[in-house]
Amino acid sequence: MARPNPAARRTAALATVALLLGVGEVRASGPDRPLPVDPEALAPLWRAAANPDPLPPLGLPARAAGCAVVAFTIDADGRPRDLAVVSANPTEVYGEAGRRVVEHRRYAPGRDNPDARPVSTFEIVTFGPRQPRTGSRLARGADPALFAPCDLRPAEVAARLAEARAGG
Repeated sequence: MARPNPAARRTAALATVALLLGVGEVRASGPDRPLPVDPEALAPLWRAAANPDPLPPLGLPARAAGCAVVAFTIDADGRPRDLAVVSANPTEVYGEAGRRVVEHRRYAPGRDNPDARPVSTFEIVTFGPRQPRTGSRLARGADPALFAPCDLRPAEVAARLAEARAGG
């Protein structure tokens, strides 16, 4: 009887973990296809090792509030790559600032990812005197008019990202 190769076993194990964590349908993936993971389910796979504070964009007051949704892939070295700003408010300046924050983050493999399997996910980066964010969701009390463009569900982020990559 032939033994399954180690890469197939790791993919199957990660798919099982993802399904148990509620990530949803998991497509077959190889080393070049990161596993899509909801930010709420990221901790068992990757944990933050370096987490810089979001600073307001240059030229804006320190108390200026804004947000950005940044989609990215965590590579096998724990570095974010393929960063894309999905949404930002009130200006594009916050999108670039959010991208810079995520770009400087570093991750270490979590307990369910000893082989450091790459994943794709997103983060809501908020700026201002109070950080109205809990995980990937905005907290109650956040100014709805200001933060609504960044209060996106994983399916909405995936749809916007796919649309942007298709050139639409």
